[in-house]
Amino acid sequence: MDKKPRKRSDGLRTISKIVEFAAKELDEVGAVQFNLDRVIEKSGVSRGSIYHHFGDRDGLIVAVEVSEIVQILTSGNERIRRLFTEAGSGEEIIQGIESALRTGNQGRGPNYRRRRIASLATAQHSSAIAQALAEVQVSETAYFVETLRMGADKGLIRPHEPLVGTADVIQSLLVGRILVDILNDEERDETWVLAVIEVFRALLRPQ
Repeated sequence: MDKKPRKRSDGLRTISKIVEFAAKELDEVGAVQFNLDRVIEKSGVSRGSIYHHFGDRDGLIVAVEVSEIVQILTSGNERIRRLFTEAGSGEEIIQGIESALRTGNQGRGPNYRRRRIASLATAQHSSAIAQALAEVQVSETAYFVETLRMGADKGLIRPHEPLVGTADVIQSLLVGRILVDILNDEERDETWVLAVIEVFRALLRPQ
């Protein structure tokens, strides 16, 4: 009776170990130079296990990329939803966004943007990665659109329609911060934040 639960537990540990080392490999060299043999060597997991759980090299990359992007997008979307839920005015929303932008260049922010750009580049040559990223983007954008609709229904903002277009523009701005990241210039980053806040004001029209 115990064997099946124990077997499932072993399988989950193996999957977790593979994903852990594959994520490190992606962080170090990116998807284009991702080396499956190096992951196998460092993780100590058999090639058969990787093929069993993920299908092939691209399947493993898709799993890691999508897992990390889902975590980060979901976390960001939930923070924005809380902001819209708790704010008493449109101006509070703008102030909350500005605060998030100022802290978004710390910690994992820049690395996350680098990974998103690398993933998008890889997706141009991998239909599996492109499809997986597209599905995540559609799902998370729908959630963001719902948040904007909630803000509009509460009378906090009067966003431009269609909301999906507004959501797409906002998300592209945030990923596009990579153009300032590579300059490593705090003054330029501050200028970017100020400019983006004005774009948010124009798109959301806080009340």
